[in-house]
Amino acid sequence: MRTRLLAGESIVITPDGPIGPRHSINAGITWLAKETGLPILTAGVTCDRAWRLRSWDGHMIPKLRAKLVLLYGEPIRVPTDANEEQLAEISLRIRKQLLASESKGYEMLGLPCDW
Repeated sequence: MRTRLLAGESIVITPDGPIGPRHSINAGITWLAKETGLPILTAGVTCDRAWRLRSWDGHMIPKLRAKLVLLYGEPIRVPTDANEEQLAEISLRIRKQLLASESKGYEMLGLPCDW
């Protein structure tokens, strides 16, 4: 029934949650994917010129005419019968995929990673 409520819908989540730490993966994203049956699609964003907030995540606000790179990872499905160990493994996979996307984005811009 839960899956039907979200059929055809998208949910956007920052996986490190509202308080971080940066690049951590909150267990909520894997739990939600398990419960809904919806896949997780990671998206790494980088840019060449931005303001950075002095917050735990270094929130980025692109400057005018900044070059942006947005890279998506392969969809990750979480089995509805996944146990805690499997959820932890999937969370690690999500983190690796996000870091790889960001790293590749900075490489494409000819910049070093900012982390």
